[in-house]
Amino acid sequence: MVCLPEVQKELAAALSVPATAPVVGHWVAPDYSCTYRFPNGSIRLVVRDVASKPAAAAYLAELVRQHGRASSVNVGADDAVLLKDGSLAARKDRHVLFVDVSGLPPRFGSPPMPRDQVAYSVGGVIMSCWKGDGS
Repeated sequence: MVCLPEVQKELAAALSVPATAPVVGHWVAPDYSCTYRFPNGSIRLVVRDVASKPAAAAYLAELVRQHGRASSVNVGADDAVLLKDGSLAARKDRHVLFVDVSGLPPRFGSPPMPRDQVAYSVGGVIMSCWKGDGS
């Protein structure tokens, strides 16, 4: 879902910058991922599919331990956290979204935004398209 053409259009509109290369999804269990490439950087999206909601919460906690918590945010997920490097991790149902913005310059988009704002915007777009499974 995070790599589909509909999401690509939504992200291009939210950032006012279209991807410069095809966005291709890759499934390597338990992760589905793709990279959005731009003239001056990239955003990598990863969705981890785990067995249960508690397992998803544990994986989100592990991402926070690895990257450091900056602040909790509301992007329409069950739980979402901006990380110290500006990336975002969000849990919905039994899935965890990781928006890795470490490949971007400190300010990106049009108008230019800090990386954490880019991650927040991307997370909001993804969650607005998310079809939860309720498990």
